[in-house]
Amino acid sequence: MGSVHSLPTPAVEAPPGAPYTMAEAMVMLGCEEGAVVARIDRGELAALKFGRGWVFPRGAFHASLDKLAEAEAARRRAEHDARGKASSAIKQAKKPADRGRRPPLLPALP
Repeated sequence: MGSVHSLPTPAVEAPPGAPYTMAEAMVMLGCEEGAVVARIDRGELAALKFGRGWVFPRGAFHASLDKLAEAEAARRRAEHDARGKASSAIKQAKKPADRGRRPPLLPALP
């Protein structure tokens, strides 16, 4: 299939509250059909198979996206915290024992 931005426009306007089509899901997610189907197969997106196509109940679709966003945010937060702890430990290990200035050594007087 071509670019997600060149999808045909439906000839009939869907009634309010109607489930999203695969084409609408692809546009909203900004990806190709294979990527959407992969998320369905992994259980990350709620969808129903009708015939050869998929439909996405609006509420379940948005709930799936909310759940994915929360999981991704938690993963990023954990990575950020781990990097912060690691860099903090490195900084502490590199600290000199005495942080004060030392006076220069003066030559001995005759």
